[in-house]
Amino acid sequence: MKEEKMTTEEKIKKLERKNRRLTSVLTLLVLGLCALAVMGQTEGPSGEPSEAEAAMVE
Repeated sequence: MKEEKMTTEEKIKKLERKNRRLTSVLTLLVLGLCALAVMGQTEGPSGEPSEAEAAMVE
């Protein structure tokens, strides 16, 4: 089999697809880290609600 060379346009499209996938993964990672940070702020070290969370409930 003869391997065909990719044109410049095909290379650009391939890189754009890869870029979209990486951007999606990065976005999900950042959202996950933000969620962990928020959870850490709303629970005290013992797992009980912190003062900030208790103030929101009242």
